[in-house]
Amino acid sequence: MWHSQDLTPLPIPEIYKIVVMAINITQVKTIPFINTISGIIQFGSAQTLPDETFKSIYVSLQKIIEIYTKYGFNITMDESAGEDDEVHNGYG
Repeated sequence: MWHSQDLTPLPIPEIYKIVVMAINITQVKTIPFINTISGIIQFGSAQTLPDETFKSIYVSLQKIIEIYTKYGFNITMDESAGEDDEVHNGYG
């Protein structure tokens, strides 16, 4: 996990190229939020949604994925994660 020539650590995207992201839709006082957590690097996000339609969720996810890809990560969605899953609870 180090560059062999100068002993500097590798950038995180080089170590963890593929990131699995779990997604959860929640509400706080009737305001919908999309919450994400990436398993291995433990980067989380929360964003308000105008509503819970497919279009709103898709647009929000695209913005989040753009952030990851801008820094060199490839995103895979965790479709099997449930509410009791450790990734959803931030411990995976």
